[in-house]
Amino acid sequence: MFKYHLKEVIPFPKWIKNSIIIIVKEGDKIEKNVVHVSMPPTLEAKSYQALWVFGNHIRVSSVEKHLTTHDTGVTTIFEHECMSGPNYHRLVVAKLECVGWFEDILELNYRVLSLVLLYN
Repeated sequence: MFKYHLKEVIPFPKWIKNSIIIIVKEGDKIEKNVVHVSMPPTLEAKSYQALWVFGNHIRVSSVEKHLTTHDTGVTTIFEHECMSGPNYHRLVVAKLECVGWFEDILELNYRVLSLVLLYN
């Protein structure tokens, strides 16, 4: 069961559409990428077993099941801009620590751009 204060959080698809409407009404410009991500992706996603990102080779854990030593672990800190709260429009840079391994690497297609998700 969710805690009471979490019930008030608007689901992401509804929140982003409402935010875009507010920004347009205020006369501010929106980056095209934000508009594209606000629409649902295509129904098919691509799955990968490995990925090169920022000079690091990331592999999913299932690739190395048969090996004695493993090189799929990830220890890193990602910097990510996010909203400071559900009712705030101010961006805050958050440092997200990731320790572990990834089960899947998914690529979602938003027709004009692609978004890669690392699932652990």
